Amino acid sequence: MYYLRLVSEEVYLLDTHVPELISCNNLKQNAFGIIESNNRPRFKISWQSTMMIPKINYLSDNIIAIGIDQYFAVVDLENQKELFHIILDSFFMKTAVYSHFIYVVCQLSIYKINRQSLILNSEIGLPDIPKKTIINENELVIVFEDSQIPSLSIVQNS
Repeated sequence: MYYLRLVSEEVYLLDTHVPELISCNNLKQNAFGIIESNNRPRFKISWQSTMMIPKINYLSDNIIAIGIDQYFAVVDLENQKELFHIILDSFFMKTAVYSHFIYVVCQLSIYKINRQSLILNSEIGLPDIPKKTIINENELVIVFEDSQIPSLSIVQNS
């Protein structure tokens, strides 16, 4: 099991033996945390927004997907290795995980990533900012802020 422990900037900077996962050196980082599993620090992360915390999804026992601000990554906690990352074109909102694909929902687009190969399969541009994202067993539904725009439905085949 993992958990995200929020820490001060001082603690973050002192933990030099823990690999850094998310850091945008050109931006002012305002929030800091350490991802831990089995009572051991695995990665430290920093991000810009103090109003949000990173969203983490399990892909398997030791593999997680994590998104915050304009960053998304898939990491191996046990081996402390980043397996995939992408700098997003707009702010991260949610991750939907299905058997074959990972969908990263942002304000302006959806990224479709092959779950096995961790290769970016496609990017779907959105006509408006999502108001609500509904994740069902085999369907991802995006409802937009502008009610004149029909909802977008992405159906998963087993």
